[in-house]
Amino acid sequence: MTVLAIDRSTPRGTFAVVCDDEEITFSVFREKAPRSPEWFPTLVAALKKCGLAPAALDAIVIGTGPGSFSGIRAVLAAAQGLALPSDTPVYGVLSSSALAAAEASRASASRVAVVGDARRGSLWLAILDDAAPTPPRLVPYDAAPTALEKLADARIVSPDADRVRAILAQRMERPPEIFEALPTARDVSAFFAAHPEAAVRDPTPAYLHPAVDPHK
Repeated sequence: MTVLAIDRSTPRGTFAVVCDDEEITFSVFREKAPRSPEWFPTLVAALKKCGLAPAALDAIVIGTGPGSFSGIRAVLAAAQGLALPSDTPVYGVLSSSALAAAEASRASASRVAVVGDARRGSLWLAILDDAAPTPPRLVPYDAAPTALEKLADARIVSPDADRVRAILAQRMERPPEIFEALPTARDVSAFFAAHPEAAVRDPTPAYLHPAVDPHK
């Protein structure tokens, strides 16, 4: 099975091609703007260099966040364009779950918490317990100390580590140690292979806040 995995939930975008659990290519790119199209020709060139036409892909898997809504939307649109001619299935897995599982493996941790800044006065928090991930949930800034104190035995990582540390420093005398960690397409691919039941066909970005009514 040949899978293209992409994650652009953070400013450090990545893509990977994996064939029968063997990584064929992996690339990291940074974009000046979330909707920048510059990464797409790089991806197409990488597929060509590997001797792969988009039609040869058995699946495309996207990291759906939480994170950069614009970046994830851009990836979903690109993936749908690649998939359309051959009706290749497009799946999504939570970037937070993929990151938590990868971090648990790297650090030999049975419990991992992933925390990020959701803006609008809230953090988001996702937890992996004994390889079972939970979806991210919103935690108001002022409730974050209580939520994190319950995770004293967990390894806590964040793609927004500097922002989260600053938020917690204003509310906790002794904030927990938070490690910087960003999800990658490699993590997304590995999570998809290990947890196919968690994948969503024809996904949408993981958007935690309710939509804002522009007329109000």
